[in-house]
Amino acid sequence: MIRRPPRSTLSSSSAASDVYKRQGINAEYGRRQVDALMPKLSKKQLEKQKAELEAQLAAERAAKECAAASEAERLRIIGEEEARTKAEAEKVRRVEEVMRLKEESNSFGPFKAHRASLQKASLGDLIELINWERYKHDSVLPDPDSEKELNSMMSEWQHFVSEDTEEILSTIERSALVMQTMHERIPELKDEGKYHRVGWYQQRIHEMQLENRRRIGEATAITLQNIEKLANKDREVKRTWASKNMSYSIWGNLNPQHKVPRMLDMDQAGITFDLPKCLSRGVHAVRCLQTTFDHVCIDGNMPDNDDKRSLGGVLCFDFLALPPFERPALHWRMQHLPIDFLKTAVLNHTNCPTPNADGTALELPHNVVPLNVKFKVEEHLLVREPVTVGWWDHIGRKWSTLGVESSSFNPQTREVSCETVVFSPISLVQSKSLDIPYRSWFLTPTGLNRAMLSIEMKTHTIRVELTEHVATLLQPDLPELKAIFNKPMPPTSLAAALARSGFTINPVDADIEHVETLVAKEPLVEQQLHEDMSMLIQGYTFRGSVWNQAAGRNKCIVQAAEKPDYEIDPMTETYKGLLHMWENEAVKIGILQCDETAAIYKEKFETTHLRMENVLQPTMPDQSAANIRESSLPFQECVRHMLDATRLFSFC
Repeated sequence: MIRRPPRSTLSSSSAASDVYKRQGINAEYGRRQVDALMPKLSKKQLEKQKAELEAQLAAERAAKECAAASEAERLRIIGEEEARTKAEAEKVRRVEEVMRLKEESNSFGPFKAHRASLQKASLGDLIELINWERYKHDSVLPDPDSEKELNSMMSEWQHFVSEDTEEILSTIERSALVMQTMHERIPELKDEGKYHRVGWYQQRIHEMQLENRRRIGEATAITLQNIEKLANKDREVKRTWASKNMSYSIWGNLNPQHKVPRMLDMDQAGITFDLPKCLSRGVHAVRCLQTTFDHVCIDGNMPDNDDKRSLGGVLCFDFLALPPFERPALHWRMQHLPIDFLKTAVLNHTNCPTPNADGTALELPHNVVPLNVKFKVEEHLLVREPVTVGWWDHIGRKWSTLGVESSSFNPQTREVSCETVVFSPISLVQSKSLDIPYRSWFLTPTGLNRAMLSIEMKTHTIRVELTEHVATLLQPDLPELKAIFNKPMPPTSLAAALARSGFTINPVDADIEHVETLVAKEPLVEQQLHEDMSMLIQGYTFRGSVWNQAAGRNKCIVQAAEKPDYEIDPMTETYKGLLHMWENEAVKIGILQCDETAAIYKEKFETTHLRMENVLQPTMPDQSAANIRESSLPFQECVRHMLDATRLFSFC
């Protein structure tokens, strides 16, 4: 008997496999039967059928395109209608705005004229206060307010001739004192509204700096000519002439066989430094000059491409060859001096930077040992971490920190130390963006004719009390600021004094070039906003807005809140955003409809007005209005001048 496998298996020898084969054969047979029943088409018929199908698809596509075009046209007409309606509404708004601003300007005109007369009287009181403070200090220096006296002093100084080093240095010290009074006078001129005289003072200061440089070279030449008279029995010269604004030190080795020390300590000047190795022997002199004024980076009006500024003046080291010594000749002593010998007396040494191949930049010396330098800085300078020392790159016209390491500061001795591979003019330097942008600020009234301005910086918070005519620094209380702390001063003068100590609290537009996130505001818009704020400060608190920089150059945004009670601070939700702008050849202001917590800035504002008072008038509390009416003009002017000096809207 023949046995078969189960029918469930799919083996090719099984009966189940035969079933599957028969199913495939039946399917193929069915397809062939269908094909046999369908008529066969010729090539021409197939092409015709294809053409008809393509025509049908094209018609459907054309119908869709026509419908889309119709819809686009309908939307275009709707858009044009909306744009036309919006343009007509904008035209009506602008016409109404022009009429409203003109009406407000006409109504404000008499008040403005009356206010101008009061401002003139207030300015007279401020000038009298400034003059009295200046006259209280007895001085033999020319009056910094008298151009005639300053011109006379400059003329006499330029014609002064002397062969005595000490006399020449005393004239340089006197000029430094005069420049100091002129620097202090410039912010006073801004408070007095005499901006046209600022340029004259800056030009005179520049001329005095150039003359100082010439006089320093003249004193050096005379000193080198008479250096033998300054030597001790070991033929070593170590002499310092020190004054308030300058220390001038000469060290010389007149014995060619004498080995000089590795480190020189000019103790009277408070300066210590290492000598370059190649100068350890030989006859030469070292001039060490430290000044509180800058006589190095003063050549012409160069582009401000430096992101650092010097603090506390400049320290210069010059290694000089000596002229031939005096020799007896009969009853005379003769000395042969080459023409302009000082120009060729500067010695090249291992720690001197050299120009590159095309002369466009300075290169650091290679394979040299860093030299240690120590020097003291003035008590009013605030040295902040990280301590930075730089050397002057005369080709790049900037302060460079390449090759300077291990900079430190001792607050007890006021001594700065560093190791540098470059012996060029050096200085304590500070980044121009150290304090800007300001983190935040607020301005609030604290009493009748009294307000508090607080500016939060990256390292400190400045708090200034503003009263009639004067501003008083209340914070920070630092040893470096003891000369101005809690001392009433004109507002711009206080800001300038803080800037001299190292705070960027009196910035200029050039400082913005080194901070990408800042936009300098249009002066007209900024100053008009300052005046509006000063007129309402007695009844409102102001603070910065997160959207101020996003608004652009021609617009400033400030947050304002009513403060009828001096003892109660306004709640956060009571602040309104005010947009002050220059638009369509007019300065105007309106309430900004963009919340401080919004994700992005969207500029939409309500009805605009000429002055901030017109915007806030509908919701102004009666007590705030009463406080504003009681505030005095000298107080308002003090607030305005402080805002002009700090420029919060450009630098926050």
